[in-house]
Amino acid sequence: MSACAAAPRVSVSASSDATPTGQPSSQPSPSNADLPEAPAGIPGSVWIAVLDDLGRRLDRQVTDLDVTTAKAMTWNDGSLGCPKPGQVYTQALVDGFQVVVEVDGERYDYRSSGGDSAQLCEGTIEGG
Repeated sequence: MSACAAAPRVSVSASSDATPTGQPSSQPSPSNADLPEAPAGIPGSVWIAVLDDLGRRLDRQVTDLDVTTAKAMTWNDGSLGCPKPGQVYTQALVDGFQVVVEVDGERYDYRSSGGDSAQLCEGTIEGG
């Protein structure tokens, strides 16, 4: 699959609908129209999943986001290049996407096999 160039910097407003205690957040939830366009080559549903998860993890609106990697990938198995110890994965090629973003000097490496989900790959910042 081919790689796509990433947008150098975007401003994002994303927030969680719930705080860690399960109570609604006092921050307004943005509509999809408030969010920036997905990086080239990344489906909008994957981009929204990345922004939603990041907002929940940071428990605040994300306002200064660098997209450092945004590309289509083919991984060797269902772990999407990010295996977790003790887990069993589909042993087949899996097409998907990698989106690496940076917020406040921290990098977040998200992987997706498409659809409307993305998972944070902790411990590595590289293609699978």
